[in-house]
Amino acid sequence: MGIRDAFERKIRAEVDKWEKDIEALEAKAEAEQADAEAQRELHEKVDAARNAIDNVKRQIEDLGQKSEDAVGALKQNI
Repeated sequence: MGIRDAFERKIRAEVDKWEKDIEALEAKAEAEQADAEAQRELHEKVDAARNAIDNVKRQIEDLGQKSEDAVGALKQNI
């Protein structure tokens, strides 16, 4: 197994965790019946987090096309 495969597996696991954390946070806010302003702010933060996750997913997909050296450089940028 190369560096790229190990790195990709690690990042995918982190992304999965982030997505579960976001879903739990949304469920908690809805269950607590937060006021409208708090819910709006939460949804803005969740949207930003999901956009960041989507960006990481795109970068993971790009890993399949990169060499091991390029993966090392990408690893430093994430």
